[in-house]
Amino acid sequence: MIDLLSHHQQLRTPQVALEVRLFELRGELVVAFWLVEELFAGKDVDRMFGDLMATVESLARRRLVRPGRTARGGRR
Repeated sequence: MIDLLSHHQQLRTPQVALEVRLFELRGELVVAFWLVEELFAGKDVDRMFGDLMATVESLARRRLVRPGRTARGGRR
């Protein structure tokens, strides 16, 4: 079993400057976001991560809504 608190994650290929992985672990979505810090400005990293999380959260909300229904349970 993977323990994310003790599991070391890192970029695995030197030619990759930014890597994002999404996977499910024990019923929860794990988002891993790695980058070569020297190549990106801090504000750009914050913006990219914020955009990524907003997209993931938007997709997760849509997935929770059954087809033909809105998030409040009414018909579309």
